[in-house]
Amino acid sequence: LSFDATRPEAFVKIGAVHEQKGNAALAEKAYELALEREPDNAAVCERLGLMYLKSGRDAEAPALFERAVTIDPKRWRSYNGLGVLADRRGDFTAAIGYYNKALAIDPAAAMAMNNRGYSRFLAGDLPGAEADLQTAIRLGAKGSVWTNLGRVQAMQGRYAEGLESLLQNTDLAHAYNLLGEAAMERGDFESGKRYFESAISESPRY
Repeated sequence: LSFDATRPEAFVKIGAVHEQKGNAALAEKAYELALEREPDNAAVCERLGLMYLKSGRDAEAPALFERAVTIDPKRWRSYNGLGVLADRRGDFTAAIGYYNKALAIDPAAAMAMNNRGYSRFLAGDLPGAEADLQTAIRLGAKGSVWTNLGRVQAMQGRYAEGLESLLQNTDLAHAYNLLGEAAMERGDFESGKRYFESAISESPRY
């Protein structure tokens, strides 16, 4: 900062360091200071928007994402962020539209593909959700994509496949509990009871 505190570059680097270290509040402050110095920096708008998204500042994040894509229409992560915000408010049609825009920019964006699959799951489009999630896995997505896929398969009554997918990302007790929830939501109460009993048997926390 002693070189030139009027420029955004040092603040961006400071923000990136704090972001990597998990210091969310300090990272946000550094990005905010960078944006004060260069309001039309699309990359900083996006990074600050993503920080706000993580910290639950949903009212403030959209304007940053919208500004980012206005300045640079190729920022797929901003469209992905807008999709996540739409999902959070239950507007799945809008969310899918934003994910479509993200994927039109980068068809290999596994995160956006996973999110679109989850949004389709929430909207009740189980075949579409499964297709997206399988594609996300082929693109290299890990973690939550397997849980999402397992839940989609379970909601179609394919419990054995669902269990196999869930176990890629969680322990057996939690997998049984998720299967029980899916079965209950489907009205398959006998299966739900069986899976909940299995969850209890595997772990006292259930």
